[in-house]
Amino acid sequence: MAARSRSIPPPTMIDRDMPHQVALPDDICTAHNFTLIRRFLRSKGYFAGRDP
Repeated sequence: MAARSRSIPPPTMIDRDMPHQVALPDDICTAHNFTLIRRFLRSKGYFAGRDP
């Protein structure tokens, strides 16, 4: 079994603490769409990954 990164919580904790999850297809989350998604998340106070 592969070791889990300490910075990534286990799936059970994610499901418990973040019940409203959304999965987006990775092929549409590129270029301009990615920028729009990040802006939307920031405007709502969510962290959308590391900042460049």
